[in-house]
Amino acid sequence: MTTWRNGSFPVLSELGQKIVAVECVRCDRRGRYRADRLLAKFGDVAEAAVFDLIAKDGGCERALDPPAVNDINYNADKCQIQRGGGRRVPPILATAMHNGWRLFVICERHHQGLKSVKPCKGATEMDLRKLVAAIGPGVMLDEVGKRITAPCCGSAHFRISWQLPDGTER
Repeated sequence: MTTWRNGSFPVLSELGQKIVAVECVRCDRRGRYRADRLLAKFGDVAEAAVFDLIAKDGGCERALDPPAVNDINYNADKCQIQRGGGRRVPPILATAMHNGWRLFVICERHHQGLKSVKPCKGATEMDLRKLVAAIGPGVMLDEVGKRITAPCCGSAHFRISWQLPDGTER
């Protein structure tokens, strides 16, 4: 998102007739709206706040009745509306599992104890169902690497590669 004056987000009146694209990674809803029309409908709110208003106006049950912030499944149960137009990224592990993503861990260790060693060969595919059961369904994708070790050797030195259902990598 574009940041404006003192790091705040622009309000709708500052966007003029620019297009605001939104999408929900959970329910696959998408939309493109002109900022001036959103201004007439919702008033002069920040661009970041208009996403929830669009979801509520569209009848999204998760936006109309959000879970409590301290709920254990808050990230999984809340409305997942976000800025649209980019590559679609499920924000949590359970959504990635349900969308058919695959997780590969590539070992990059170079030392074990005080000895130099070669990294394990090849990429190891993780079973997402077992991973969700072990670390939880609401874990953000960016946090997965902090919660696991390389399955081949237990090393903390590895990289993660996500493969989307269409075969592309993220």
